[in-house]
Amino acid sequence: MTEHTPPPGVTHILWDPKGARDSDRRLAPYEEPDVMGYVPAAAMMSEPDLASTQVSSLLFGESGHVMEEHEGYVRLARSGDGYIGWVSKQALSDYSEPASHTIKCLMTNRYMAAKVSSIAIRPVPMGGRIRVLQQGDRFTQLSDKTFAPRVHLMPLTACTMDPVSTAELFLGVPYVWGGRSLFGIDCSGLVQIAFFMAGVQLHRDSDLIIDSLEKKPDGVKAERGDIAAFKGHVGIMIDPEVMVHSNQTHMATSYDHIDDVIARSRDADSEFYGFYRVPEAAYGRTSQTAS
Repeated sequence: MTEHTPPPGVTHILWDPKGARDSDRRLAPYEEPDVMGYVPAAAMMSEPDLASTQVSSLLFGESGHVMEEHEGYVRLARSGDGYIGWVSKQALSDYSEPASHTIKCLMTNRYMAAKVSSIAIRPVPMGGRIRVLQQGDRFTQLSDKTFAPRVHLMPLTACTMDPVSTAELFLGVPYVWGGRSLFGIDCSGLVQIAFFMAGVQLHRDSDLIIDSLEKKPDGVKAERGDIAAFKGHVGIMIDPEVMVHSNQTHMATSYDHIDDVIARSRDADSEFYGFYRVPEAAYGRTSQTAS
């Protein structure tokens, strides 16, 4: 954790105190990006096959480094967290230049002209990346010459949204294994996006998130913003008793009492690990100029 200036394609420095990015087989060390997401949320798969498992998603504008290619697919490592997966070439474009902004609502549209009656094309979900060319009063011109509502945009260097409030925006969004957007999201995807919008780049998978944080002492009450950790599952506490999480019980993001989730975890032969807190040192680890 010696890097303090994000490299190209990265604005939030990964919170990785144990160096998992250099040792875990799911991750790859950073290399210069050469592709970026061109669709709202592209499936990242375990194999170059649509019948394989979705392991994550590459959002619009997120960059990655191509590791290998195979029959219309590329195996890439996402720039921000190093996560590896196969993505269809049709969902990608060449990496051009660093992004400057992200989307602070669940989704925004891009328009062909700077007016509400213009044709809306390919949307960008929360956490997607765009580059602003020129700010207008109501619409902002993007690097691809389309326009987006100014009120929906937030500089990547100023991500200060409350992670609990962000997670609550996803209430009712369907559960999708490997999802990271309003089109479908899983438990760790929800936690990752919620904290990204607060200026923290956490790992992608629940075990990696947990392993990067310090556990609170047993018996200490949960606080708003704590991460409730289970074997294979994570959620965010909104108060000492209730958590918001994407889950397979409701197949959606929902509120649940922590005691109910603990009871269900026992029935599923899982385990409640406890409450974890993202340290203050993890916040605001961004460049002064977006990259």
